[in-house]
Amino acid sequence: MPRLNRYVHAVNLFCIFTAVHAKASTLTGVFSGQGRSCWGQLTLTSKTIEWKTPYGTCKATSYDVVEQDLESKAPIASYRLKQRNSACKFPYISVKFDPAYPGYWQLVGYASKKAFEQRMEDGPEQQDQRLECSARKLE
Repeated sequence: MPRLNRYVHAVNLFCIFTAVHAKASTLTGVFSGQGRSCWGQLTLTSKTIEWKTPYGTCKATSYDVVEQDLESKAPIASYRLKQRNSACKFPYISVKFDPAYPGYWQLVGYASKKAFEQRMEDGPEQQDQRLECSARKLE
């Protein structure tokens, strides 16, 4: 019986550690968009993402993290929305921090998987496939 108690205790500690670690490694917050084309709000929780802009409204939905580095001086996290409503134009959304502008984050919505994969390229065709917004993190 003592062996079973130790096993149960070890499993409980593992579950608590995993839950705490998972929460600590997820970017969350409310971001307020700035400017005419970006006025709105992105809400990011540990389970859902929602983005409202003049160009589209992505209702709260679950997501997959497709890229994440929260430990660097310029943290970034990118998400693939699992489901999209008809008004949501962005199946991929990135949230980036630029230390050169400490009060702001950059929100980028990509119109397709291809646009997301080509995000490092520059040019007019890539610009047409994304919405880039400056935002303040409120929470």
